[in-house]
Amino acid sequence: MNYIIDSHSGAGMIQFGMNRAKARSAMKPAKATPRISFVFKVPIDNFLDLGVRIHYDSHENCEAIEFSMPSTVTLRDHSLLNLPFGEVADRIRAIDPTATIHKAGLTSFQLGVGLYIPDAIHKPNDLVQGVIAFSKGYYERYGVTFEPISLR
Repeated sequence: MNYIIDSHSGAGMIQFGMNRAKARSAMKPAKATPRISFVFKVPIDNFLDLGVRIHYDSHENCEAIEFSMPSTVTLRDHSLLNLPFGEVADRIRAIDPTATIHKAGLTSFQLGVGLYIPDAIHKPNDLVQGVIAFSKGYYERYGVTFEPISLR
């Protein structure tokens, strides 16, 4: 399935603010495997077969959605996943010049999207392995910051 990111609103049928029951219902017939987020220590729903993970806040409302293979995800008609990081980063930075490149990829607070690539500083041409769409204030609520880097 192709998930189209609507900045700060959601992606596909999943909208930020949607409660867990509605989000799970929107993903049917896929089955969620609940687990705890390693970073934020809150329960998420992992739809393993779809490459989708839905993050919830303490009130059980969706606040972010992560994508990995085999899902496909687009933002403003641009594919984001499984393409060379440098290429995708350039597309995002053309829309949001303030997007931050950091050691784990790129984050655009303006667009509410992030790219994940292990070791981006040393391997900027590796493929994007993960994409996150997030609600306004998502990272700030958890005190997460990103240290900008320059690609070699």
